[in-house]
Formats: sequence, structure tokens, C-alpha cells
Amino acid sequence: ENAKLTLDKAIAYYQEEFKRRLNRKERLLAARLLFLCYKEKKDWDSALKLLEELSQRFPENPSYLLTIASLYRNQLNSPQEALMTYKEVISRYSNNEALVTLVKKEIETLEKSSLGKETEP
Repeated sequence: ENAKLTLDKAIAYYQEEFKRRLNRKERLLAARLLFLCYKEKKDWDSALKLLEELSQRFPENPSYLLTIASLYRNQLNSPQEALMTYKEVISRYSNNEALVTLVKKEIETLEKSSLGKETEP
């Protein structure tokens, strides 16, 4: 109970820091720490909202979308959402050959595992 209260206080603090920090480096640090708190609390909805906001604010960084896809895949058991997010990565970062290759492999693996589940009785 005490740990939960401490985590809730940390979340409130980092939410405020994320909102008020103008310096990009400080804002990203607050966001990273906030994400870790959400992850510890298993508050996936809040984590997704934060990552989506970061992806919009800092579109040059594909890691936010990759983390969203990973959450859909590994925490929320939503392979279709993960696939859509991976496809968005390919669309947004089509000029990054290494990233596109990596994401295509993730899509292939995900599609194979999803197909296997769909054919089970």
C-alpha cells in the first residue's frame, strides 16, 4: 500500500514536470520516468497515451511507435493493433532502410504467430 502511494506520488510529480518543463532534454527525462512509473503500475492506457503524445511531439524518433507496438503485442495481447502500429512505422520512416527491415521482420513474426492462434480450435 505504501509503495502504491509512493508510485502515485511519483506519477503526479512527473506528469507535472512533463507539462511544465520547456527544456526538451528535461521534458524527455520526465516523460521517460513517467513511462517507467506507468509500466511499474501496469497502467498501459496511460503509457500508451504518453507514448502517442511523444510520437506526435517528436516525430523524428521512431522509438515511441516501436514501444507502442511492443505494448500492444506483449502487454495488451492486441496483435492487430501492434501490426497497425508497425505499418505506421514503415510508412513514417520509409527512408530508414535498417528500421524498415527490422519492422518487416517483426510484422512477419507477428503474422505467423497470429495465424497459428487463429487456426487453433
